[in-house]
Amino acid sequence: MHYFHENPYEKSITARILEERKASEGHAYVFDRTVFYPGGGGQLPDKGSIQGQEVLRVYEEDGKIYHVLQHPLNCENCIMEIDWERRYLFMRMHTGQHLLSAIFEREFGWKTLSSTIQENYVSIELSTPKITWEEISRAETEAYRIIQENREVKTYWLSAEEAKKLPLRKFVDVGEEVRIVEIKGLDFSLCKGTHVKGTGEIGLIAVYTTEKVRGNARIYFKASEEALNQFQSWRNKIKKTISNLAIEEELFSERLTQIVEEKKMLSRKLKKLEKEIAEEMVRKFVEADTPVLIDEVEFEDEKTIRSIVSSLLRKNKFAIIHSPSRRKVYLSIPDPSLENRVMEVLEKFPHRGGGKNGVLEFMFQDQKNLKEAKNALQSCIFSKVKGGRA
Repeated sequence: MHYFHENPYEKSITARILEERKASEGHAYVFDRTVFYPGGGGQLPDKGSIQGQEVLRVYEEDGKIYHVLQHPLNCENCIMEIDWERRYLFMRMHTGQHLLSAIFEREFGWKTLSSTIQENYVSIELSTPKITWEEISRAETEAYRIIQENREVKTYWLSAEEAKKLPLRKFVDVGEEVRIVEIKGLDFSLCKGTHVKGTGEIGLIAVYTTEKVRGNARIYFKASEEALNQFQSWRNKIKKTISNLAIEEELFSERLTQIVEEKKMLSRKLKKLEKEIAEEMVRKFVEADTPVLIDEVEFEDEKTIRSIVSSLLRKNKFAIIHSPSRRKVYLSIPDPSLENRVMEVLEKFPHRGGGKNGVLEFMFQDQKNLKEAKNALQSCIFSKVKGGRA
């Protein structure tokens, strides 16, 4: 048990040095007590200062908390102070994570597999392959109700055996004594992080995106003023879009749907047109009976560029096609003996890619490398294919 566990709202205290050791950044100190949380349970370590000197790193080792500073300390009662705004945001976000995790488990039966509390957001990985925004809204609404009730959040220590008697969301064997974080009437969890005293302090919770990891759904949310900032950012973007569209607010959703459908229709037409252009391009090149095609092509659908290369390969034609916007070169190499030579030429230029059976594709680091690589490939292929012209 550490001082910050029982006094999470303490911003500054004095403490005596118990131990000093060398650290890569300077000096590491252990004190008789500390307000610095060393990190763990998905929560980042605290930041702050000791005797006005920035604490570079805080970590726990063998039950001791080390505070790393660049310069040595010379104080009997050292003044330590944490970055309180950052800590208090972490307390609210961490408690918000417990709240949402408990709601997802109670309402949907989804376990929390992992969670992280970063500088201004929290992520929760849930034991479900997918999650809908309707389900998220349901969880957010329930979280808001419990936040409004300002339910008590208690922390206390119990023996492992006593803890097993509680309806814990998850039990992990971490020693003879464990720390419980309880949200009244909702949740019992094992946790050594810092938390607020009541759910009302969380203020607001806003889930803003989701993703799939390891076959599970992961949500990202913000809490307190960070959640408010997120909502305000969304509102401002929507308002700006409505203004740009010159429509009434109540028509926004309808107009947006219309724009999306129009874009899909135009995209289909463009793909069809690009396909026709590509086919005509191949036809004219074959009719001209030029050994090597060298051209710059910019199509919206990259598959169209690849289809040109494949078509020319089937017709036993060499091609060097480059796309500046993609920083790519696409090659048709009908002669297998030339593929190794092409790879040797490209060793000089930072790139990634490859290919097989005569169809090759490479992306370059920047436009300069793309241009130089294209010229080098042109020289390489023209030296093999006599009489070729651009």
